Amino acid sequence: MLPASTWLQYCQPLRMRFWLLLSASVLYLVGVFGVTIFGNVPLNEALDVFNIQTASADDVAAQRRAFEIPWNKLHRIRTTASILALVLVIVACLSPSNND
Repeated sequence: MLPASTWLQYCQPLRMRFWLLLSASVLYLVGVFGVTIFGNVPLNEALDVFNIQTASADDVAAQRRAFEIPWNKLHRIRTTASILALVLVIVACLSPSNND
């Protein structure tokens, strides 16, 4: 809905509400979807092929370190991007419609 809302605000001259929604859309697409697709999904796939049945305790600990640290970093990026996008949407909704 965010890109659709941005498109609906497109008019000439371009208003601040449009720019706020466009920024929120780009931030959300890159910071949430992009990070998920190019960061979290490959981590999930690597975890999926890990055979826990034949792994030693050291192997499990190494796999956890290889997964947990990057996952948490990517999760912080996604969370921050989501919150910032939400703030931009709220500011856009509160901005006057005649704001140039």
